Amino acid sequence: MRHLFHVAAFAVVCGLCVGCGGGGGDVTAGDDNKVALEDFGRMLQGLPADNWKPPTNLKELEKMEPAAPVGVQALKNNRIVYLWGAGYVANGKKVVAYETSAETAGGFVLLEDGSVSKMTAEELKAAPKAGKK
Repeated sequence: MRHLFHVAAFAVVCGLCVGCGGGGGDVTAGDDNKVALEDFGRMLQGLPADNWKPPTNLKELEKMEPAAPVGVQALKNNRIVYLWGAGYVANGKKVVAYETSAETAGGFVLLEDGSVSKMTAEELKAAPKAGKK
């Protein structure tokens, strides 16, 4: 009986630690990219309250990193693509950012209204894009 308790405890600990190792706190892929896009969206939504404009380059974005550490790190690690200059627009449906893999395999996208949803690669190609033209 005691052995089963140890085995069960070990299994729980291992289950809790899946994805914890080696990344130094980085998000990795899949649903983690969704979390990064949501983080990025919250940052964009809060910019007007701080009298900031959407970033147009990495140097501007780095100043905003404390407001979206997960999202900015995902962008720096090429896990998400941000359309520079794109910002929050209530009820906006243009694409602001997306998983890097979404261009070829589909994936999560961030829309101007802050929502995150999945699109196929074809839907992403056809979707209107925000940001600098």
